[in-house]
Amino acid sequence: RSWSVAFVEVSDMRHILFLLLVTAAASSWAAPAPVQCERGIEFDGRYDADLGPLEARNAALLKHFGFNVYSAALYLEVDREPSSVLDAVPKALEIRYHRTISAKQIINAAEKVIERMPASQVAAVRERLDAMYAAFVDVEEGDRYRLIYTPGIGSSLELNGEEQVVIPGEDFQRVFFGIWLSDVALSPKLRDRLLGLR
Repeated sequence: RSWSVAFVEVSDMRHILFLLLVTAAASSWAAPAPVQCERGIEFDGRYDADLGPLEARNAALLKHFGFNVYSAALYLEVDREPSSVLDAVPKALEIRYHRTISAKQIINAAEKVIERMPASQVAAVRERLDAMYAAFVDVEEGDRYRLIYTPGIGSSLELNGEEQVVIPGEDFQRVFFGIWLSDVALSPKLRDRLLGLR
């Protein structure tokens, strides 16, 4: 009988340890807390990309002449340094609009940044850039674009969760994401806040 009792106790301990391990694993995979932005906008703390989860680093609001244009959140791998954001690493940039904006306005704003980039760099991706532009449509308040880069696949554009286009090339992603995140970004203030520099 003492052997039976001892066996039951050991079995119970193993069961308890198993439950503790499962609980710890579940906790480690729990979704990070949402990221807050101005105007009460809340972004999911994690985006489940094709190559694994990406974590929301920071969110920021873009204003133009005092008007709220959009809020944006940057997603990177958990251990990825923001300084390497334009390298060929998995990433996503989510943009939520606060007003009606035409596709032409979006493209014109992007081109102002493109003009400040090295001409040779832009020339190499011009046809692909135009293909990306062709996928943009007019947006209204509440609409959401998500820009995603997946190494080995390319840069994709989603509108309200629906994929619009995928453009290949590491060189392309550096130019495309550079519109928001490079040294000549559309808004240095927005860029710095997304990268956690402000």
